[in-house]
Amino acid sequence: VELLTNSSLAPAIALYRSLGFVDVPLGRTEYTRADVHMVLEL
Repeated sequence: VELLTNSSLAPAIALYRSLGFVDVPLGRTEYTRADVHMVLEL
C-alpha cells in the first residue's frame, strides 16, 4: 500500500507511521502538493 500526502498534515502522518507506514523517497508525481511518500508492506 502506498500513499502520497503533504508534510503539513502532521497528525495524519503520525497516524500512518503508527500503522506501520514508512517514508520512502518521493519520485515524480502529478500531485503538486504531495511532498511525502509512504509505503506499507502487507
